[in-house]
Amino acid sequence: MIAESTNVTPQARERLIGLARRFGAPVTVLRFAPDVADLLQQYTERGRTDLTEVDVRAYAAVMSRDAGVDRLRDEGAAAVHDVPGRRQSVTPGEAADRFTFALCRPPGR
Repeated sequence: MIAESTNVTPQARERLIGLARRFGAPVTVLRFAPDVADLLQQYTERGRTDLTEVDVRAYAAVMSRDAGVDRLRDEGAAAVHDVPGRRQSVTPGEAADRFTFALCRPPGR
């Protein structure tokens, strides 16, 4: 199962993991590093008015606490991959090119 969303809390991921289990699909998580400096830079660049710097820092703390590799595996993730970003001098497009997902179909379908 592939779902695009920023699901940093166990509650946010629970429904998606449940759907994957229901259909017998493995859960693969693409994890974005919760680097506060990078998040603050993105916040500034995007000109967001619905968040404050305090909100961004709180979000990073939640990501660090609730989206660790061990935690994700305990929740049912078969694989966890860290997505490269600014710190690795990788653009969003370059990062996306590093991940490919093939649709697996049972024989005869």
